[in-house]
This record gives sequence, structure tokens and C-alpha cells, in this order.
Amino acid sequence: MTSIDLRRDIAYVIVFIMGIITTVEYFVVSPGLRSISADVQSWATIVAAFSLGVGSINLLRIHGRQVVKRGQGYYNNAVLLAGMCMTIVVGLWGTTSHPTYQFIFFNILYPSDTAVWSLLGFYIASAAVRTLRIRTKEGAVLLVAGILTLIKNSPTMGVVWGGFSVIGDWLLSVPNSAAVRGIMICSAIGVLALGLRVLLRQERTSLGGR
Repeated sequence: MTSIDLRRDIAYVIVFIMGIITTVEYFVVSPGLRSISADVQSWATIVAAFSLGVGSINLLRIHGRQVVKRGQGYYNNAVLLAGMCMTIVVGLWGTTSHPTYQFIFFNILYPSDTAVWSLLGFYIASAAVRTLRIRTKEGAVLLVAGILTLIKNSPTMGVVWGGFSVIGDWLLSVPNSAAVRGIMICSAIGVLALGLRVLLRQERTSLGGR
């Protein structure tokens, strides 16, 4: 038990030192510190690459077990593993500029990715219908703003009255921009707070603690 805690403590010390170096380098102009920070970021890229390899092995283990057991929908797991292995082999053998790799990327991966993202449109539309129901005053304002924005993006309504475009542009550039900036500020504060908790060893789950 002691050895496990010792390894975790060493990991926390490494995270703290690396975090302090990259943070101080952002505010202090020092060529030596900048060089050390660049090396640290390069190491982080290397670690991320190894993490990608570990993730691929884990993916192979989980889906391979499903194929061997002939579980429900195992053929989907088999297609996933075949595509992953084929892409890795072609990429390592002929680099990403190889015609076969380009064919896999632009004719299989890219259309599949586009299809998956397009499915989100249905969920967004369903969520918008539920959200835009007039139950409160705020909901009524949101509904009116949404309708005006939709009308602004409709080319036919612009012919009916040019003011729709002006109102829609104002909604996007003023209230919408203010809301987005507020969300971004809150997100940045949350990320900063989480980073401080990790550096000060308050966020124990980051390294498998409880």
C-alpha cells in the first residue's frame, strides 16, 4: 500500500512542478524558462502519443473480447477493429500520404464522421422544441428571439421585409455575443479552479485517488 501511495505522491510532485513551470513562463519573460517550458510541452505531446497507443490497445482488448464471445452486435465490433487495424497498418507502412490511406480517410472515415455529427441535428431540433415552449417570461423571450433568428436566416423573409435581417444581426451580435462571452468567462474560471485544485492536490481523482 505504501508503494502505491509513494508513486501517487511522486506523480503529484511532477504535476505540480510542470504546472508551475508552464504557468510562470506565461507571465515571466525568461529565455531559460521558456526553453524548459517548451521541453515540458514536448514531453506532454510524447505522453499523449503513448496514451493514444494505450487507448488503442484497450480498444482492441474490449472489442476483441466482444467478438470472441459473439455478443450482441459483435459484427459492429469486428468492423471497428478491422478498420482500425487496417488504418494503422497502412499509415505505418505507407505514411498518411499513401493513396490507400487517403481513400480510407476521405471515403470511409470522413463520411462516417459527417453522418454521426449530422445525427446531432435531430437531437438539437428536439431540444429546441422543448426549450422554446412558452412556460415563463424568459421562455417567451427565448422563443421570440429564436423565431427572429430563423427568419433572418431565411432568404424569402428578407424579401418580405429587410428589417428582419437587421434585427437578426443585432440579436446575434449583442445579446448572443454577451451570453457566449459570459459562458466562456465562467468556463475559463472553472478550468482555472480545476487546475489549481490539481496542482494543490485537492483533486484526488485526477490520478486515481478518492
